[in-house]
Amino acid sequence: NTVTTRALVSNQRYFFPPDGRQTIATQSLATNDCRNLGAFFENNTIQYVHNTANPANGKVTVYHGVINNVSSANPVVTGNLLPNDTMDFAYPNISYAGVKFTQDNRSIITFDHSSTKVFPGVSAIHSDGQGNYSSILRIQNGTQYVNLLTANLERWGDYSGSQRRYNRPGEVWMSGYYGYNF
Repeated sequence: NTVTTRALVSNQRYFFPPDGRQTIATQSLATNDCRNLGAFFENNTIQYVHNTANPANGKVTVYHGVINNVSSANPVVTGNLLPNDTMDFAYPNISYAGVKFTQDNRSIITFDHSSTKVFPGVSAIHSDGQGNYSSILRIQNGTQYVNLLTANLERWGDYSGSQRRYNRPGEVWMSGYYGYNF
């Protein structure tokens, strides 16, 4: 077997992400870095997601990359940043939500959210794979900020995930993270 690799350059740059904000200024949420956190291959297309800084506002957000025509001599990669004017978005995952064996490239992207006014929670967005997105659905808002570690930088969401339910096109199951009192 032969493995062939090739470097592709996206139309959208990505950046090292800042820490996520919380309602308490002394506690931040770690985003770690820009490594890919989720991906799938369907219809000769790879879709992937990772953390990035949004250059328009300096907040952490989700980078959604799409590599089209993977098996061709000239695959093309495009990227989009999820818009986030007031919230921080991080730790995304992505699952195929289209109809297999068609050119349906829909996906569901799940991710954590937080801000100076909203406790850490989990959200989702629908993508058509062509750069169009639904409104963001907040699945679960937190009821408290996160303060478990002795440092001022808390972990969040690096243990979330999503998976398509194969016998039900368009249905995705996910696990997420939110702050709560216990």
